[in-house]
Amino acid sequence: MPTATDRSLDGRTPEIDAVTTTAVLSTAVKYDRIRAKRPTHDLEAWQVGTIERVDDRDGHCAVDVSTPDGQRVTLTVSPELRDLFVRRLDLEPGETPVGERVWYRRRT
Repeated sequence: MPTATDRSLDGRTPEIDAVTTTAVLSTAVKYDRIRAKRPTHDLEAWQVGTIERVDDRDGHCAVDVSTPDGQRVTLTVSPELRDLFVRRLDLEPGETPVGERVWYRRRT
């Protein structure tokens, strides 16, 4: 990745496009999907679970969900998606999403 001090072969400083760089880096991660409300279509594609933990890891968000059969699934979502589904959970101010029911789809 070029920096502001790098020089190309012709001596000019290359321009750094932070927006493009961010877009390229974020497309390399395959994020899972998570919803606070029951989906209205493709119901068979979604799994239901209960949030056990929400953590930030390496610039992403890890959401541990327990399934009805007792399995634990770790979902990787963007911080923006975490903020969106947490806002839609009808939580009181200061309340955590732990224990809340969500619907999710794993990306493979």
